[in-house]
Formats: sequence, C-alpha cells, structure tokens
Amino acid sequence: KSEAVLLFEQRALQANPAFESNPYVPRICAALGGHPLAIELAAALTAYFPCEEIFARLQDGLGEVLSPVDRQYSLHTMLESALAVLDEEERAAFRNLTIFRGGFSLEAARHVVGLAPRVIASLTGKSLLRRVAGGRYQMHPLLRRYGEQLRRRDPQADRTLQRAHSRYFADFLFRRREVFRGDPELLYEIESEFGNIHQAWRWALEQVDAALIDRSADTLGMVYCLRGRYQLGEEEYSRAAAGLRRRLSEAGSAEAGQIRLALARVLGWQGEFRLDRGEYAAAQGFLEESVALFRDLERTLDAAWRLHDLGTSQMQQGALLDAARCFEESLSIFQSADEENGAALCLQSLGTLAALRGQYAQAQERYVESLRRYRRVGDAYGVAEALYSLGEMARLRGDYAAARGYFSESLQGYAEISSQHGVARCYEQLGHLARLQGEYRQARDDHQRSLSLYEEMGERDGMASALVALGMDAFHRGEHARAMAYCEEGLRLFQEIGHRRGVVSALTCLGRIQTAMGEDARAGELLRQALQIAREIETTPQLMEALLAVAHWLVARQHFGRAAEVIALLLHEKGVPREVQQEAQSLSHRLAEELSPPRFGDRVEDEMHCDPRALLARIETAFLLDE
Repeated sequence: KSEAVLLFEQRALQANPAFESNPYVPRICAALGGHPLAIELAAALTAYFPCEEIFARLQDGLGEVLSPVDRQYSLHTMLESALAVLDEEERAAFRNLTIFRGGFSLEAARHVVGLAPRVIASLTGKSLLRRVAGGRYQMHPLLRRYGEQLRRRDPQADRTLQRAHSRYFADFLFRRREVFRGDPELLYEIESEFGNIHQAWRWALEQVDAALIDRSADTLGMVYCLRGRYQLGEEEYSRAAAGLRRRLSEAGSAEAGQIRLALARVLGWQGEFRLDRGEYAAAQGFLEESVALFRDLERTLDAAWRLHDLGTSQMQQGALLDAARCFEESLSIFQSADEENGAALCLQSLGTLAALRGQYAQAQERYVESLRRYRRVGDAYGVAEALYSLGEMARLRGDYAAARGYFSESLQGYAEISSQHGVARCYEQLGHLARLQGEYRQARDDHQRSLSLYEEMGERDGMASALVALGMDAFHRGEHARAMAYCEEGLRLFQEIGHRRGVVSALTCLGRIQTAMGEDARAGELLRQALQIAREIETTPQLMEALLAVAHWLVARQHFGRAAEVIALLLHEKGVPREVQQEAQSLSHRLAEELSPPRFGDRVEDEMHCDPRALLARIETAFLLDE
C-alpha cells in the first residue's frame, strides 16, 4: 500500500473504529493528489459518509486526472466537506481558534475563545486540530488561513476576539515576570507561546493600549535580553514609544497617567537594549527620561531599576563618580523595599566599580555578598553573573585555577538558561586565561567562539572586546599584521560606541604591537592617548596595562632609567593586576640579564620606596612630554 493509503486508513480508523478499507480508498487518495492534509480531512469524513460518497464529491466536475489547479480545488472541496459536518458551536470554535499563532493550550482556548475541552476533542477527531507535545494543539496553516477568512467576515466580533487574545497573553507575561531570575521552566513556557505573545503585543501597539503594553513590557523585554535579541527588542519598543507619545499628546488627564507609566517602562527597556548593544550615550538618554517619568509617577521601585542601568551606562563611559551615586541610591531604595534581587545587582555593580579603582578586597567582598543574595532568592541568572565577576577577581589576583573554576561554573549556569550573552562573555574570559597560560591556539578558539556569539546578537561592545582579544592572541603568536587588523577594528567599534575603557585597552594593545614591529613613533602616540584617557576615567587595571606597554616601549627605545621607574611602580602600587605584575617582573629580570646596566636592579629597588602617586605623576609627565 502507498503511504497515502496507509495515512487514510490510519486516520479513518481514528475517526470511525468500524471503518474497513475498500477499493475507493486508493482512488480518493489519487483524486487528492496525495495531499496529506486533504487525505486526513477525507478520512475523518468516513465517520459520516461512505467512501463512495466522498469519492463522488471529489469527482464532481474534476474528471479522472487532476491538474495542479484541480488538486487545490480538491483540497478546498475537502475543507468545505469537513466544515459541513460541524455543528454551529464547532464551526464558531474552528473560526475563532485561528486567532492563535504557533498553537495553543487548553487554558488559552478556554479563556480567549471560551471553549470546553469536548469541543477541542471533537475538532481533533475530525482532523481540524492536532494534539502535539506538551498538551498543546495546532492547526494546519492551510486550515488556519481558510478559517481566518471566515472569521474576518464579522469585523466587530474579530476585534473583540483580538482584544481577548491580547489581554490573555499580556496577563500571561505579567504572571511570569520572575523570568528575570533565569527560571528555565518560565523561559520554556514563554518561548512555547512566543507566536501568540508577538501577535498580542503587536495588536496592543496597533491599538496603543497603554495598559496592555505596560503589563507586557517587563517580561517581554527580559526575554529579548536573555536571548540576545537586542535589535528586535529595540525595533518593537521604539514602535511602542512612538505610539505612546502620540497618544499622550492627544490624551485627557484621566488616561495620561497610564500612558506615561507605559512610556516610562518602554523607554527603560529601550535604554536596556542600547546598553546591551554597547550604545552607551544613547542608552543614557532613554534611561534618564525613564527615571524621570517613574519619579514623577512616584514609582520609586521602578525608578530604582532604571537608575541602576543609568549607572551602568555612566560607568561604561568612564563617569565612575556619577555611576557610584546611581548604584548607591538604587541600593538604598532596594534595601528599604526588601528587594533582594535589586540589592544583589547593585552590590555586584559597586563591586565592579571597586575593581576598576583597584580596590580588589572591597570588590571581592561585594561580589561574595551579591552571590549569597542571588542564591538565597533562587536567581539563576544573577548567580551566573556573580560567579563571572568572582572569576574576573580571581584572574586579577593571578589565581588562574580558581578563575577557570568560576568561569566554567558561570558558563554552565548561563547555558542552562540559554543566555547567549553570558555564554559569550565566559568564552572570552576563558580565552584570556588560556593566553595567560601560554595556550595560544585555545585562546584563539575561545575568542573566536565568543566573537561569533556577539556578532549573532549584534552586541558591539562584546564584538570589539573579542576582536582586541583575538588581536593579542595573534600578537603572542608573532602574527603582527593580523594582530593590527583585529585591534584596529576593535578600536573603531569602541570609539563608535563611546566605550572609553575599551578604547584604552585597544590603544594599549596597538601600542604593544607597533613597538614589537619597530614603529616607535606611532607606538608612542598610541600609548600617550591610552594613558591620557586612562587617567581621565580613573580605571586602575587599564591604567596599569597601559603603563606596562609604556615600559616595553621605553626598553625598545633604550630609555632604561625611565623603564625602571615604570617597572617599580607596577611592582609596588596597589591594585595592579597580577598578570601585569608578572610581566613587569619578567621584563625587569630580562633587562638585568641582557643589558646589565651597572645599577639597574638598584634603581628599580630604590624607586619601589618612593611615593607611588608622585612616581606615577613623574612617569606620566616625562612620558607625555617625551623628554
């Protein structure tokens, strides 16, 4: 028997247990051109008509041989025949169920369409619906399009149904707003309904329904972020903001409050998407407006979340004092409201600020407390974030085994909640560790994987960081031309998005490469720029990396006395990353062995007893003046 005949018999037995195959079955299948959906519908009709009658309906006006047009007509005939055996309740259910996209659950069908399970079971038995994994139901696209045409013949009823659908899925999202903690089950539930969620959101935007937009925005925005869909999120929320602004200009005082609340929420997520894409100046504008609106509406807790994000945008642009004020104010609000997630987030960000200032003990303390709080509230995403931060601290201290452990655990956590952003960051850090331990091929592979993930998300700061990392991998392999190309592209991206710490890192790496290539003048100019920006933004790790590059440059120019001053600072100053100190120590030993200036070692030792701040000022002044 052909597959078409077997399919017909299987579905016919489900519809009519007394069915027995007969010679008309192959003829029906041939008349339907082997179309699976048409065959299933025809087989379901065996519960009402004998095969001879089904075949007769198909033969009416078609002839024995079907053309492609006839084949489509035969499907239409089966659709009409399938609907003809439905009662009025079933016909209405079939029409209304076409409102769903990507399937639906019994709960959704009951709340949106008002259907009892028996009606769903009846439509399933007639092959108009199919039960799939997870207890969900789907309608074939051809059936849905046909039913949709029938549904739209009554515009008023259709609008009522659209509103019920949009309201149900706005509530569905609101009930799952704890998704920001990275709960895999919640994420799965949301992803399963994403076709419906997207349609419901779009309808709310078309109607500029501020209440539905406000109810949906937080959960939907968080899902976009967790999945790295920043561009899509920005497009959707930009459309929402435009509609809300237009409606606000026309609104009376009674509805203005709800519109402003929805606008504040949407603007906050626009800032979040821009922040995640590395567009810090643009993010700051959205976040400042969001915070102002929330404060005017006396939504203090909502304002605190966006105030934290505002601090992050300022930190990434090098305004550390402004960032600290935002983080501390947010922390105070969260602690007053017993909001553990928010408090943990602020502690983590304050730890990052401390690390940027070289205050590693304070940073470690805040990261540990942040992790403790995240674990207490079961925030899987926050736990992965805190573990990542502790990995960075371990790397800065030179404890590479501990760092690898933290990053590996963080990577596993991010992978479990499908956070592409987090996975990309962990691979980038694992690549750094591999390079520090001389595993240059592994470093390249990890950084390339990280870059690919960042590119998929359109995350420009991540792309820039991974490019610079690949440049340093190539540099350590002796591939200077390739290293230059990577770092120059990374520098361009960092400059475009205003990431000043990234600019310092890229300039420093380019200075190292140019020094190795014998381009001392160009290297000096790059390192002057790096030092100047590093001092302006007061970030200790980047400043010390730049000074290490300066030491290499001075040695290349045979300015050994000044090189000794720089090395002394790197070996003596607090907050110098361990990897920088190790390389400074190695450079000191190499100079002492290879060049053997009479008092080189003593010079380094003497400078280590000087005031670090005065020594740093003297080194920078001399370097910038290029005496």
